[in-house]
Amino acid sequence: ALRGHELGLAVACYTTGLALLPPEAVAAVPDGVAPEDEHALLRSVLFSNRASVFCRLKTWRSARADAQAAVEKKGDFVKARNRLGTALLACGQVEQAYVHFAHALKLESNNTAALKGRQACISILPLWRTLPARRRFRERFGVDLWRPKGTSKVNMSFWAFLLWPAPPLPILN
Repeated sequence: ALRGHELGLAVACYTTGLALLPPEAVAAVPDGVAPEDEHALLRSVLFSNRASVFCRLKTWRSARADAQAAVEKKGDFVKARNRLGTALLACGQVEQAYVHFAHALKLESNNTAALKGRQACISILPLWRTLPARRRFRERFGVDLWRPKGTSKVNMSFWAFLLWPAPPLPILN
């Protein structure tokens, strides 16, 4: 279905695949340590592939949720990390996206998707365009906005640059 660009059918197929898997075992020991899930990789692949379809549909919150589930099931699955990074980048959470792309590169140093994703994060971070960065900037430099002209070292044209609408974030496929 995915190769035929029938994205709705692909989501349905991945959802069906996840529903057909046996439920994860819950630990009956007092420590609460769950036994290792023998279907963890398959669960991770299905969540990751469904996240990929959601990315193509540009439903970023669903993509992020599925990619996070994929990483939770199998933390060393590089594609899941890349898809989570892509979804986070599209949601404007560049700092977290960078962390996941860097982790993917730690697992597989020559992964081109992780390299491109990390580079996209690096190119966005200095622009102060992410929500946490704007919040930090306003906390640090917002006080200077109300000071008399000439008493602050912050250039007001730079402040105006930050208030200008942000360009769209690059989307990785």
